[in-house]
Amino acid sequence: MNRLIPVAVVVLLVAAMPARAGAQDDPVSAPDEIVVDASSVTPVMVASPEPAGPAQPITLKDAMQKAIDQNPQVLAGEMTIEAAVAARKVVRASFFPVMQADLTFMVYNEAPGFGSFGGGSQTALPDCDTVFNELDEQVLCEGLTQMLDFSSLGDSFKAEQWDVKVTVTVAQPLTPLYQVYHGYKLADLGVDVAKIELEKTKADLKMHTVKAYYGYLEAASALEAMDEALVSVEAHVNKARAFHEAEFITKNDLLQAEVRYAELQGQKLQVEQGVTLAGEGLALLINEPAGQNVVPAGQSQEELAFITQGGLPQTEAEALDLAAKNRPELKQMAVTLEQASEAIKLTKGGYIPSVSVFGSYQHEEGSVMELPAFTFGASLNWNFFQWGKVYYSVDEAKARAAAAQAATEALEKAVKFEVKQALLSIQLSTKQIEIQKGAVAAAEEQLRIEKERYDQKVNTTTEVLDATMRLVQAQVTLSTYQYEYLVALAALRKACGTL
Repeated sequence: MNRLIPVAVVVLLVAAMPARAGAQDDPVSAPDEIVVDASSVTPVMVASPEPAGPAQPITLKDAMQKAIDQNPQVLAGEMTIEAAVAARKVVRASFFPVMQADLTFMVYNEAPGFGSFGGGSQTALPDCDTVFNELDEQVLCEGLTQMLDFSSLGDSFKAEQWDVKVTVTVAQPLTPLYQVYHGYKLADLGVDVAKIELEKTKADLKMHTVKAYYGYLEAASALEAMDEALVSVEAHVNKARAFHEAEFITKNDLLQAEVRYAELQGQKLQVEQGVTLAGEGLALLINEPAGQNVVPAGQSQEELAFITQGGLPQTEAEALDLAAKNRPELKQMAVTLEQASEAIKLTKGGYIPSVSVFGSYQHEEGSVMELPAFTFGASLNWNFFQWGKVYYSVDEAKARAAAAQAATEALEKAVKFEVKQALLSIQLSTKQIEIQKGAVAAAEEQLRIEKERYDQKVNTTTEVLDATMRLVQAQVTLSTYQYEYLVALAALRKACGTL
């Protein structure tokens, strides 16, 4: 894992100290153009941040929960799920008949009619008695006159000056239900994808919280080691001062001890700043209010029990089996493959003619003619030639399905590698901890020997301070390995999809 800045600063400064102590013996001097007179430099004072409030202890479990609660990414994921559910309902509505109502109202500038039959002037028909003399001719004439006299029809066909028509139609698609069904399946799978995406987001947030939580503890451990070193160096400086007053050591030896003590105090300020930043970063991650100071509350054993709750896989095969069942990424790819299959079926629906049945009821007033109130029928619509549009759409869907299959295979390999990497990290951290415990014990023993030799006036301050800083470095490294081990356990659970 990445080292925190405070720990890296401690290690680098510790490693650089012996060179700093002997810098006065370096025959190579700095170029004149970059020599700076420290007495001529005026420090620039910058306003310090507002002090944080009282530290609020928090466990890793609570920190994970707080990281999820009210997190913008989680809220966005929840809204995505709601949108997917609404989209599924939209498609589901297409299963049912479409009901439509139309209302038409028209007003004319005059009442419509049938021309002269509506009351206009007509040419007078001849009088049969005066035109024909024969009886049979008169009878024929009267018969024709009655047949051609349409003056009374105008009133029968006369319409109002307005017209109102109300039509209600119910249409049920039949063959389009094939595409509706597969569209609904796609929408339903979209809901599953949104839920899995939210699951992935939460898992990532938990892992970030674990790293931030133990990163803070790692920085705090470095600060604790620095405090212990300061106590030891301060005691050594006091002893060196007493030895100098008794003329057991030279002035230069005392000055070296005092310089080392001052440098160590400066390093402690940097580590303290790193601890503060780590705390603020943790507070930001778990959505604490601005200015709220939080510190991890659990001890290592308690946190270890939380991380390992439910048990950890004991073998690589067991870990891979858990990952295959629980990893949200693999679940998502499985759903993506289903979506690709449904998309092919949905696209093939373009080959099917559209058949629908319908029925309508119509009511009309003010019209010249009255139509039947009820109408029933069926319609067929078939785009039998579209220049290969459906064919190429199916090809596109098949290509996307093949791409999803290839992506699934690549993801499976990546998950296997991640599981193996987590298992190897646990093994490495375990071995490093055991080795580093020996290094700490050796550094403690060396410091004890150097202090005894100093008391016997057979070594110098440099040997004692170097041994002190080697012990600090060994303690910080041990602490780093211990927290890396806990993070590796959490990484294994995340790799298995059980975090």
